[in-house]
Amino acid sequence: MAIYSTKPFQYKKNPVVFMVNGIGDGFLALPTIRALANYYYNRLTLIYDASIFPTWVCDLPQKSIILVEVNRNNGSIDFDYFSVAEIINGCDLFISLNYGKFQHVRNFSNLLYANCNIGFDPTFNIVLNQSKDKHASEVYYEVVKIITQSIDITGHCYPPKILMNQKLIVKNLFFYASNSSKDNFILATHTDTQNNKMWNE
Repeated sequence: MAIYSTKPFQYKKNPVVFMVNGIGDGFLALPTIRALANYYYNRLTLIYDASIFPTWVCDLPQKSIILVEVNRNNGSIDFDYFSVAEIINGCDLFISLNYGKFQHVRNFSNLLYANCNIGFDPTFNIVLNQSKDKHASEVYYEVVKIITQSIDITGHCYPPKILMNQKLIVKNLFFYASNSSKDNFILATHTDTQNNKMWNE
């Protein structure tokens, strides 16, 4: 990875993180989001897919969370980037944590007029490397290393807090489990419909 001067990143007033991946990627990128939210205390705007409400970031010191309606068609990510760009005024750092190279994300970045953009897209100022030799969380965390060398990933890997409404769901689930027959088990799974992520038979 190239070495960048971290000093210019320190004074960003309106950084924006774009993260409309699935819920699994959302958790894998959580240490990075936490580090950025604390580094840019109350200055960071987070953009997530509205269908995956990111309750795990609601307790972070961010400026705002913007939820967007995302359509995934033939491997592309489509959203109303014009409307979202109007909400964000004066973005000076755009960070995309989406692995893919999507035209709508490029168009959105251009509309924000950020003087610096970071992401996996080869058209960005600083291009991240989607390395398979590292854990996905470490790949995302390269963003933080570019911005500042003073934050370590280990301090941001604690489990997310459960909000009150989620606690009620979990409580009811465990009540059902504890009052079920000893022969019954609850198996929680996360499925993915993409063939390249499935196990071979």
